[in-house]
Amino acid sequence: MTTDNELRRVLIGTPALDGKVQAWYTDSLANSIKVCAANGIDLLPVILIDESILPMARNELLNIAYQENVESIVFIDADQIWNPFGLLEVINSSYDVMGLPVVSKTDVPGNFNVKFEDINHIEEVEGNIKVSAIGTGFLKISKNALEKLWESNETTQFRGKELKLICEYATDENGFIGEDINLCRKLKKLGFDIWVNTKHTCSHIGSKVWMGDFSQFIEFLQSQKHQKDLLN
Repeated sequence: MTTDNELRRVLIGTPALDGKVQAWYTDSLANSIKVCAANGIDLLPVILIDESILPMARNELLNIAYQENVESIVFIDADQIWNPFGLLEVINSSYDVMGLPVVSKTDVPGNFNVKFEDINHIEEVEGNIKVSAIGTGFLKISKNALEKLWESNETTQFRGKELKLICEYATDENGFIGEDINLCRKLKKLGFDIWVNTKHTCSHIGSKVWMGDFSQFIEFLQSQKHQKDLLN
């Protein structure tokens, strides 16, 4: 609990193997620091370099967030562009786990890092939708959720450090599972729903900048369902 004179502390966790982040990322982060400071939030950016094993990079960032006792950690990848007010909405959301959708690195429309439990039945609350999983390109995990993850995952020794093995690759009957989807599965087993703010979409930087509008995609899905309902 903070007093009126205390800033809320939120850690921004960014894996950056080669120590580099995109200029657009830096611009988004700089503007986010200003917006959040104006709203009583102290952003603590941690850009983790020189770790080639991505799940362990995320585990180290989670460890830092836990030790710093921050209100939440927001994973933001080094190749993202975001609206600072979208970050503010995610931080201020009452949901323990919430992300912004990220456009996939493809020119095929309607490709985002979001997985639905049932694409024909989307639960929406004030522009936020409940999903099966979302990638960690832009994902908030509250202190409450982090503590539950901390308690339910084993400790491992890694490069001379003691880390909780929260993010890890996995497999099932359908094959390989990335650390981000597996993280969402762990959170759901602990009773946390996965929410996505549909009002803001992160652009994705690669050989070019991929942009999109997730809210339009959701509107399209809902219109398709409505047309099917009329035909049945």
